Amino acid sequence: MRMRLKIFILLLLFSLLPLFSSMLFVHLYTKERAQQFSSGVKNILRSTYEHELVTGSHDSSIILRKDYAYAEMVVRSLAFNVQHLIETKRTNTTEKTFHFIKQSDLPKTLNPPAKDATHDEATPITPSYEDIVYFLFEGNDSQAVQDTAFALHPLLPYFQSIILNPDNVAWRIYVSMENGVHASYPIQGFLPEGYTPKSRPWYKKALKHPGETVWTGPMQDASSNRIVFTCSQAVYDDNGNVLGVAAMDVLLQAVLSDNVANYASPKNLETYLISRDDSTEPKRYKILATRQYEDKITPWKEPLQLQYIPFASEEDQKYFNRALEVQHHGSITLPFRGQKCIWAFSKIPKHTYFLIILPINTVNTIIERPMNVLDSMLQTHRYQVGLALPIIILAAACIAFISSRRMSNQYQTMIDAWNKLAQGDFTTRLTMKTNDERDRLFEAFNDMVPKLEEHVAMRETLAVARDVQQELLPSTPPVLPGFDIAGASISCDETGGDYFDYFFRTNGHLALVVADVCGHGVPAALLMATLKGALRQRADQPGNPSSIITDVNNQIAAITSGSGRFLTAFYAEIDPETMTMTTVRAGHDPAFVFDSSTQTWSELKGKGIAVGAMTDITYTEEEHVLQPGQTILIGTDGIWEAKNEDGQLLGKGPIYEVIQNDRQETAATIIDHIFAAVHQHRGKSAPDDDVTMIVTRVLGTTV
Repeated sequence: MRMRLKIFILLLLFSLLPLFSSMLFVHLYTKERAQQFSSGVKNILRSTYEHELVTGSHDSSIILRKDYAYAEMVVRSLAFNVQHLIETKRTNTTEKTFHFIKQSDLPKTLNPPAKDATHDEATPITPSYEDIVYFLFEGNDSQAVQDTAFALHPLLPYFQSIILNPDNVAWRIYVSMENGVHASYPIQGFLPEGYTPKSRPWYKKALKHPGETVWTGPMQDASSNRIVFTCSQAVYDDNGNVLGVAAMDVLLQAVLSDNVANYASPKNLETYLISRDDSTEPKRYKILATRQYEDKITPWKEPLQLQYIPFASEEDQKYFNRALEVQHHGSITLPFRGQKCIWAFSKIPKHTYFLIILPINTVNTIIERPMNVLDSMLQTHRYQVGLALPIIILAAACIAFISSRRMSNQYQTMIDAWNKLAQGDFTTRLTMKTNDERDRLFEAFNDMVPKLEEHVAMRETLAVARDVQQELLPSTPPVLPGFDIAGASISCDETGGDYFDYFFRTNGHLALVVADVCGHGVPAALLMATLKGALRQRADQPGNPSSIITDVNNQIAAITSGSGRFLTAFYAEIDPETMTMTTVRAGHDPAFVFDSSTQTWSELKGKGIAVGAMTDITYTEEEHVLQPGQTILIGTDGIWEAKNEDGQLLGKGPIYEVIQNDRQETAATIIDHIFAAVHQHRGKSAPDDDVTMIVTRVLGTTV
């Protein structure tokens, strides 16, 4: 089949297949597809809504933790200020007399309230913010009582800064002293007959936990019948005597409503503050805060009966428990009071959670509204597609025929150009114009041809350079009685920067050299060739190894001055008569020595910076005694720094293992096995450094 016909069929299919699918959709599967689409959108919207619920509960828990911390900080600060004011014992120079309010003294209406979230129409009496209100629950209005009131009076600005703050969470703040003085701000209702602060849970719990800030509640407030949580802390003097208790009340409404973090919730959304009860099995969760508690008025002396979260079955309760144990915040779907609901929760310190419960029917009602609009839009769309389908089919066939003919001609021209290029004709060019993105393809082809020609010429040049560089490396290992020596180098580019060599000096010593030039490619290869020439020339002259490297460094440094290039080298000379090896290390990694007789490893180190880094450097040498059974590896860091596909380095451990396992093998075999270990570790990742080494096995004395 000709390419023109294939393109025509392909274009026609791409044009008509969606249209035919739309037609079948309109006539055969309209209702079914619409339902599936509607279901999918509903699931997405429901997931989004559920995510918003989780976010709302999480944000609420964060705000609640902040509010709790703020309340505890305020109460601690208040306790400290009360202790300071009482122990300071200021003198009442103003001769001000404080009136302690009794039940009959309270007016029906006080000053206008502040406009903040902690005070609402449910408060039975309008608060007063002008002054601290003093009550006396024990004894008479004596001078000591007046002094206590005078000492506490400077707290008024502090009380006002807390209560009148627009972001305040406190509903009431107060101090109850051991001598019966009770300072409260502001007034939030009438105190009933028989009320004494010392009998209240917040007072007793604070005395049981000296030095700690404690929470009590929820409980019925004696003056307003509101449900409150109370944060309190005992106040002591320097001798450890109880002075009283500082406390703050927080409305249950503030816990549940003000902490919804501006989340737009439906009317039937319910919020709870729950805490785990470890005394039951399975674990159950008590409801610490719910709006239902404010609907049940109980005598203020009686403790509030906390409810447990009602579950439809024990399995639902266990499922809820597991969800809270696994994650700090999230959502699940469970029945609640006969309706399938979304439960969104978020953890507060310890085993307390902020919980939002919303019936799924409510979510569905909200979701159905946009779906109805969407369904109407789909009906209109199906009708329009049915009318336009015949015209579109005819137009698509015409366009496909014309386009296929034009595109096939252009593709044939491009194929011809590629064939010429494959045959080595670098003069071929594409001169077509389409006035679209294909022109960029033609331009890219025309730009690529000369670059490809240059690349081919460069590859040929580098191939010659690689052959020349390989000629600079020794082709055969040296023959030295009592020793087995081999070396090898593999470049990661066309030309490498690693260098190894071995040659005999006029004094009969065998010189071994391994060097690693900074960088890769042609510059590194040129510097390697320069090093070989300088080293061979200097080694033919008298001198010890350290003087040889010192002189070579001066030559290389003069060449590389200002270029930033340098090389590391490890130079060693073997004296077969004394069975010693003299080494010079110029910034290179130490050589490794494995002694098979003792199964131990050691390193041939030494001091010295890289060759070419700077002039006038004097290198030092070290002498090592060689023992039969030793294997010495002088290599470049491309061996142990080879990386795999995950970027992990090979390390020196596998190299040690190869040498130790091959201690009876030849030096050439050891090198082959090390190369195999590097290749296996690297896997499919491309090499990024040259790998070069010389392995020397000490077989025995030459005598």
